Amino acid sequence: MPIPIRELTPSVDGRYQILTTDDGSRTLVDLSSNDAFHSECGALTETKHVYLNNSGVIQRMESRRATSILEVGIGTGMALLCSLDASIAQDTPLAYVGLETQWVSSELLRQLAPQTWVDQPAIVESYLNWRSSFPTHVIEGTYVWEIDQHRRATIHIGDALNWTPAVDERYDAIYFDPFAPASASKLWSRPMLSKMRGVLKQDGRFVTYCVNRQVRDSLVEAGFQVTRVAGPVGGKREVLLATVT
Repeated sequence: MPIPIRELTPSVDGRYQILTTDDGSRTLVDLSSNDAFHSECGALTETKHVYLNNSGVIQRMESRRATSILEVGIGTGMALLCSLDASIAQDTPLAYVGLETQWVSSELLRQLAPQTWVDQPAIVESYLNWRSSFPTHVIEGTYVWEIDQHRRATIHIGDALNWTPAVDERYDAIYFDPFAPASASKLWSRPMLSKMRGVLKQDGRFVTYCVNRQVRDSLVEAGFQVTRVAGPVGGKREVLLATVT
C-alpha cells in the first residue's frame, strides 16, 4: 500500500508546521523534535477513539452523569473541545483540567480550523477568544475558563512533574497525551504514573495512545491494571486502557 502524501504547511509560529492528517483534520509538528501532536493517520479520529470513547467519557455523558477529566498535554486543545462539545450536546456537567508546558496561541490554533472538530463551532470561538485574552507566550500559572454554570476548564501552565493536586482531587478519566517516551521520558516515569494513579477514581479510566512495554510495566508497578485495546481505524493497531487494581 502506498504511503499517503501528507501536506505540511508553514504556521504563524516558526516552531511548528501544520500537518493535514489522513482524515482531513489538522495538527501540529514540533520542528525541534519532529514530533506530531496527533497521529498522522487522523488527528480527530485518534482523539475521539483513544480519549473520548476508550475513557468511557462519551458513555458517561450519554447517561447524563457529571464528568471530570484530567488531560496531561493539552496540545492543540482538540480533546478539550471535543469533550466540551459532547458535554453540551448531552447537557452534562463537565470539569476539565489540563496540564501543559507551552499553551498554543489562538492565532496558531485558528490555522488548524478547529471549528471543524466539533458540532457546535461557537464553543471553539469562545475558547479562542478566551485564549487570546492572554499573551501569546503565557507565564506559568493557573488559568480558569468559566464556560457556563455547569462547565469549567482549568489550565495549569508549567512542568506537569511539579503539579500538585489537592488532597481530594479525583477524576473519572485521564487523557494521558504527552509526547512519546523518547521525547518526554520523565512524564512516562513511574513517579508521574503513580501520581496519575492517585488522582483516578476507583471506577475511572486512564487512556493513552502509547503501548510501549516499559510504560505498561511502569503502569502496573504504579497500581494499574493495563489492557491493550484496538486502535482507531486506519491508525495504530493497539492503544492503552488502564484501570485501578
